[in-house]
Amino acid sequence: MEQVKFFSNYLAERYGRRMYRIALDLALGCPNRPGGFGPGCVYCAEDGNRARHLARNLDLPGQIASGISFVSARYQAEPPYIAYFQAFTSTNAPASRLEKLYREALELASFRVVIVGTRPDALPEETVALLAKLNRVYEVWVELGVQSSNDATLARIRRGHDFAAVRDAVLRLDRAGIPVAAHVIAGLPGEGEEEFQQLCEFLKEFKLERAGTFAFSPEEGTKAALMEYPDKEVAQERAEIIGELQSRIMDEYDFVKMISQDETQVTDEVFLADYNVYLERIFICDPERTLFTCIMRDVTKARQRRNKIQKTKIHAADLADDIIANQLRIVHEIASLLGETAAETKVAVHDLKEAIMLDEDGDDDA
Repeated sequence: MEQVKFFSNYLAERYGRRMYRIALDLALGCPNRPGGFGPGCVYCAEDGNRARHLARNLDLPGQIASGISFVSARYQAEPPYIAYFQAFTSTNAPASRLEKLYREALELASFRVVIVGTRPDALPEETVALLAKLNRVYEVWVELGVQSSNDATLARIRRGHDFAAVRDAVLRLDRAGIPVAAHVIAGLPGEGEEEFQQLCEFLKEFKLERAGTFAFSPEEGTKAALMEYPDKEVAQERAEIIGELQSRIMDEYDFVKMISQDETQVTDEVFLADYNVYLERIFICDPERTLFTCIMRDVTKARQRRNKIQKTKIHAADLADDIIANQLRIVHEIASLLGETAAETKVAVHDLKEAIMLDEDGDDDA
């Protein structure tokens, strides 16, 4: 069996350390639920997949404090963290409100990666533009609920959109340079081998950066639990097949990019965990597309230096966080005298923190 590639390993390779998610609930509800919080898809739980350690109606500072406490106690996690806007649909609001909520959360702790969980039908152009703007400072991923590529299945599970909405969202996010982690479910009610192969063809066609695959296992009390669905072993087998397929897609990603975008050279970097070695791969082809060459070189020392620089940047950004916290304490003590000035200082220091994490071209240097 081919080794499945995990997102956590990718982040550890990129940032030189394991990173942990701080799950957040913006209380935005879902466009597929009456009133935003009523019954939605047949498999959805009432809490909208809110993290179990979060109390209902907890404000953002409380959620982040609770999340950090949880990952620190369970995993001995240290900053920086992943801001995981997980519950319900985290883009279900106008872009102006979303920007305010995202900024408020991201200023409360040291975050380097942002994951936004959402639906294909909740990504208007203004929201995609906001995510692209955020992607210039943080590494932003959209966790997109795809679930199935079959319209009949989508209707059966009451998704509230068709597969055309998935195609549209994926293409627009790709044009904006925002990577997509698709969520798909193997073994949904009514799906046989034909629908499963259709889902595999979708992944082959779009070649998404990541795909999270889940074997269908309905939660007790949901409408899905009353529906007929494939055997759990069949669902698990299909999930494993999709995981292996996605791993191959990721291996071929840069090579396919060179072919499809008419490029003559593409460079990437891979980590060989068994040997603790980083390799740079340079794919080259002639303009007539008759000869393809791959050159590999050991860049372990250079990568280790970059990791060290990145850790230094993270430390500097953490110091900026401390400065902000100290300024806020000053504000609370002498707010009547320095309220406006301290507020301006907070903005200036936050801008400095963002500048620290950018390289000269405005991209994350990792």
